[in-house]
Amino acid sequence: MCVMSCAVLNYSDDLLHPDYVPSFTSTGDWTRAVNHLVRYERTQKVFDKRHGGLAATDRNPVSEQELHADQGEVQTETGVQGTEVQTEETHSDIASLYKQIESLNTECQSLRDKIHALESELKHRTLDASQFDDNKMKFFTGLPNLQTFMLLFSFVSSVFPASGKQCLKPAQELLLTLMKLCLNLSEEFLGYLFGIHQSTVSRVFHRWIHVMASRLHPLILWPEREDLRRSLTNVIIDCFEVFIERPSDLKARAQTWSNYKQHNTITFLISITSQGSISFVSKAWGGRVTDKHLTEHSGYLDKLLPGDLVLADRGFTIEDSVGLFCAELITTPFTRGKKQLS
Repeated sequence: MCVMSCAVLNYSDDLLHPDYVPSFTSTGDWTRAVNHLVRYERTQKVFDKRHGGLAATDRNPVSEQELHADQGEVQTETGVQGTEVQTEETHSDIASLYKQIESLNTECQSLRDKIHALESELKHRTLDASQFDDNKMKFFTGLPNLQTFMLLFSFVSSVFPASGKQCLKPAQELLLTLMKLCLNLSEEFLGYLFGIHQSTVSRVFHRWIHVMASRLHPLILWPEREDLRRSLTNVIIDCFEVFIERPSDLKARAQTWSNYKQHNTITFLISITSQGSISFVSKAWGGRVTDKHLTEHSGYLDKLLPGDLVLADRGFTIEDSVGLFCAELITTPFTRGKKQLS
């Protein structure tokens, strides 16, 4: 009876065959069998369309995708256990890759921030004394080396007025001031070098001029009598002029006009010892003043003592004024019509 039933029903042991009939000892699931039957019929339809002589335009790409999906599902459900393990490892690898990508994105963003900070710093980077060697320091400021500059800065910075917002460091402001004094660079050019506006250069220069004057003025000392006697010539005097802008006031314009420089200037009388130290600096006078008038009215002659020797240029016609203090004036001889001094 059972054999006849199997013959009539065309019994099949293939799980994918529609005539598959489980045995009494089978542990399969009926739901799985039904699903297999549905997939088998769908697979057969796709197979008939592919090999039934239909045109390529009549093919259904969705059905092919379903075919591959169904075959994958069947293989996963009926395949070996190693396939399932392989799927779990793939998910684990994908999760690890996502973590690596996230870490790389974080690192990339950090590098972008550093690059942006460095570009901003490079954009606002200005001259600094630490960038100068001894030769550059001597050329730009007149000081012999960087150590002298730092000693000067530590000496004058004690009276530096504190301000709220500063575009430059105090050492940079002192460097700017010394470069202006040594090379007479324009404020606009200094603004380009230090990355600040021209008006800021002007404020920095004027502020540091007052600071340096108040701090360095006590260093200008008239030498003692014993020190002067050690040298053949006691003191050397001369006048120097500094160019200024043309004043708007007509009287000031006339007082500061220098026929020698053909420019508006201010004039100073300076005195140095034979060792090279500055012993006297007068106040500023208009460029129109003569050397004789400036020497007689600057207070310099009051410092002379009987027996002092003063060396000056031939333009200082102050023999009588120096003689009133029992001192002697020595001027360079005229060389007109004669050979140059050897």
